[in-house]
Amino acid sequence: MPLLYDYLHKLLYGYHVLQADETSVEVSKDGRPVGAKIYMWIYRTGKSYLEAIVLYEYQKDRKADRPEEFLRVFRGVCVPDGYQTYHSLEEKTEGLVIAGCWAHERRKYAEALKAIKDREERKGTLACLCL
Repeated sequence: MPLLYDYLHKLLYGYHVLQADETSVEVSKDGRPVGAKIYMWIYRTGKSYLEAIVLYEYQKDRKADRPEEFLRVFRGVCVPDGYQTYHSLEEKTEGLVIAGCWAHERRKYAEALKAIKDREERKGTLACLCL
């Protein structure tokens, strides 16, 4: 399996746009107590490509060097969530551009609208116009 994973990882570098995200997962078997938190890092080619490559990377932590190592030779646009690690990686890596994710940005507007209790006050706000 590592040979196929390594091949796809190298192939992924040939695409211009990648998406990246990480999520916590509770483990049941890896030598740690049941329910311990690990992270699954996900990298995929952009949605506009006909043939998608999706790679999952199991890690026991959320350290900043995880995406740094994975994307070390990638040159192009990476669309992650708002996790600051990716943005600091852009400063260190020549040819890497970090683009904001519209879905994550939209959530901020939705949260702003929820903070305004009066429905009439919501109308005409920038948050309302953006949703």
